[in-house]
Formats: sequence, structure tokens, C-alpha cells
Amino acid sequence: MSQGTPLLRFIKGMTLDELNAIRRRCDWCNVRSYDDKSDLAKRIRDSINRSVDSGALTYSDAMRDIRLQVLIPGPETIETTVRQTLYEAPITDPTGDVRLIEEWFSAQLYGALSAKVYDPYEVYLEYEVNNRSRHQADVYVKHAEGGGDLLVEVKRDGEIENGEAVKRQIRRYRRHIEGRSDLDHEMTYLCIITEKDRSEWDPNEMVLSDFLEVPDTIDNIESEIEDLELVITTIE
Repeated sequence: MSQGTPLLRFIKGMTLDELNAIRRRCDWCNVRSYDDKSDLAKRIRDSINRSVDSGALTYSDAMRDIRLQVLIPGPETIETTVRQTLYEAPITDPTGDVRLIEEWFSAQLYGALSAKVYDPYEVYLEYEVNNRSRHQADVYVKHAEGGGDLLVEVKRDGEIENGEAVKRQIRRYRRHIEGRSDLDHEMTYLCIITEKDRSEWDPNEMVLSDFLEVPDTIDNIESEIEDLELVITTIE
């Protein structure tokens, strides 16, 4: 048995998320994204073998990198990346005469996501989900190979007058997405921008309208709309 055989067998048993994490985090892995787990595992094994044959890497180095960079921290899914970025984005209030407040915040979230989202995903600002009606998603994270997209709808605390209108808007966007062969909805994030400290909100003890200036019709939006998650982002 060659020195690399145990490692190569180990890679074959890894999940698709773990394999993609190897591809993104390990510098010696020159492999692009694949949705087929077996194919991706084979390409990663081939990449390791080429690096070992050239003398640029040893199997021990590869195993150490995989353990330290992938197995210990765990694979990071696109949902985790987007959620964490929305929570931690350095959002500031507009200065001067900025009339389109939500567009201001959307642009900042777009910039934060563009710096964090990795291939094969692309981030778009004011993405048209329907060309005829010109309905635009505030921020849209699109999988380049049709593997599942993420929609981000941005609202400002105190500026939501009608919660039912927000639900209709999101459902309308989702219908447009479902009607297009080049889009594939995976998750929607309703991101509410506020000056309040998010850590003071306890969802087990209070509803959203008890904490933010939003209509109480927003309180149950996560249970009313499938594949939707509420995110609260605090202004710096």
C-alpha cells in the first residue's frame, strides 16, 4: 500500500461540503467547483497526487492541511456565509440627503457579501427577477451552475408600514424566480436594519414587534413563508 492510499480513501468518504471546503481553503488544491461528490473527490485526489509527484507537497502535509483547515473548523455552507455576513456587516447610516434609504443599506450589504461569497456564487445588487415587471431583489446571491440561489430583502426598522405587503412582495419575487429556468431559489433572508443592539432581543421571550418598530404582522413571517429566515443587522 502506498503512503497516500489511506488519505485518498479518506477523501472519497468526505461530504460534498467538506470537499468544497478543501477546494477553497487548501492552496495546493487546484480544482474548480463540482456538484458531483464522486467527481470532485477524484479531482481532489488527482490534484494531491500531482502535487506530491512534483515534490511540492507530501501526503502528510495534505492530511495536516485538511485536518486544520477543514475538519476542525468544519465546512462552511453558503447559507452560513450569507447569514454571518448579514449579521456582522459594518452598516452605517446615510449621510447627507439620501432619499432611498433601503438602497443605501442594500449597497453596503452587497459590498460585504461580495467580499465573502465564493465561487461558484455571484452577488448582484438590485437583481431583476422579472424582466417585464422589472421587479428587483435588493441583493441576490446566484449559483453560477444552478445549484440554489439566495434572496436578500432589506428593510429599515421603523420604515415598514404594512407587514402583509412585505410578505406579498417576497412571495411575488419567489413566483418570478420559480418561473425562470435559469434561477433556483434556496433561501430568502429578510434583513432588518436597526440602531438597536441585536443581543438585547430574546426570541424566546418576546416577539419581533416587541423589540423593533415593525408591524405585528411581521412577527410570524418565518413560519408563514417557507425557506425564509429573519436577520437583524445593527448599524454601527
